[in-house]
Amino acid sequence: MIAVKARRVTDTMFMAAAKALAGISPAHANPSRNLLPPVSELRDVAVTVALAVASSPQGRADPGHRDRPDRSGNSRQDLTPHYQSYRLQA
Repeated sequence: MIAVKARRVTDTMFMAAAKALAGISPAHANPSRNLLPPVSELRDVAVTVALAVASSPQGRADPGHRDRPDRSGNSRQDLTPHYQSYRLQA
């Protein structure tokens, strides 16, 4: 939602996210493994899912945002958070 600046989540977007998650499931390669990737891989999983949703038809072109650029060109770097430095003042 945030990565593609969508105002609503469509069935197509949910399906893109589900297929992306299924594709990186440890159980996909070995049915005896866990269904979901480990929490230690959360950032990579989030980026994979976000890119899949961004490249879905409705992730690229929400009719309510005709002036929004096509998001299918997003890269991993585009989705990396940038934090400002913080200093506690006494």
